Amino acid sequence: MQPTSDQVAIQLRDRLLNQETWYDSAEVIQRIYRTLEVDNPESCTQQLRLAKKLFGVRRSTRYLHPAFQFDPITGMLSTAMTRLLAVMPLSDANWSNAFWLFLPTGRLPGDARPADLFHSDPESVILAATLDFHGEVDAW
Repeated sequence: MQPTSDQVAIQLRDRLLNQETWYDSAEVIQRIYRTLEVDNPESCTQQLRLAKKLFGVRRSTRYLHPAFQFDPITGMLSTAMTRLLAVMPLSDANWSNAFWLFLPTGRLPGDARPADLFHSDPESVILAATLDFHGEVDAW
């Protein structure tokens, strides 16, 4: 019996959760602010998500944030995230966007995954997202 689309999505979600690096809200705030103690890190990350500066997925009652959007040296959020999130159709859970970010796409060199290429070439990822989520402008 073939798995349903929901079962396939759950399997993919679970694989991403196990194979990729994710930060909870407290870890995000620690990376961004280093020594600043925040009483409510969930509220801070919610504000960043609403401002389209931080990408996160909802897992049960909390959010997880993939590591690719943080500079590996400074720990700061990439300023290009705002431009990427501006072209993505965001939702509360955001799992469809997470799948797009972590699956290979023919719109990137070598069928790369957007998350893997984002740090070195954010403009290509933003263009791929624009084309995938908004279509070919010339086709209109």
